Amino acid sequence: IFYSDLLFLLDCDAEVYADDSTLSETGASVREIGEKLSSNCEKVVGWMASNKLKLNADKTHLLKVGTKQRIQLTEDLKVDMDEVALTESKEKCELLLGVQIQSDLKWHVQVKELVGKLRKRLAGLRKLKYLVPYPIRKMICQGIFNSVLVYCLPLFGGCNVGELKNLQTLQNEAARIVTHSGRSTSRITLFNQLGWM
Repeated sequence: IFYSDLLFLLDCDAEVYADDSTLSETGASVREIGEKLSSNCEKVVGWMASNKLKLNADKTHLLKVGTKQRIQLTEDLKVDMDEVALTESKEKCELLLGVQIQSDLKWHVQVKELVGKLRKRLAGLRKLKYLVPYPIRKMICQGIFNSVLVYCLPLFGGCNVGELKNLQTLQNEAARIVTHSGRSTSRITLFNQLGWM
């Protein structure tokens, strides 16, 4: 059994999932945050070396998070890891466990990518519409559509109303495909039939 004791060595918040670790820090100034993160990054370097694990500092990403106004006013964040100066994401967005986290804590990129994924999956559902019976259509929809839609939804579910409406429209379309219903059928009727309420 392998157990990671890395968390006991760090002086900052850390989220660890399998081989994906995220360190986070807050402070009174960007300089203070950079110093704290650099110190903790060196602890990670030492821990990995003592556990005979390979660190690739070039694949380590850095994202400064805050309100748009505050981020524009602050200096650049400087963090070193294994003698490599980490650079901030140019896109101001990073993928973390399948979710696009933007530096300004908005969800435009996440929703845009999700809409693209869901549209492709709807196209696949449409092709199955007349080929498989209702229970199987429902099960497939649950697996390839709803599971993707609800992944981390509590996290980005506070996005703007227009983005939520786009997602709701796609879910309504999925319900119509599964139930073979027309556009005049109300969403409540569809969702009650499917047990999605």
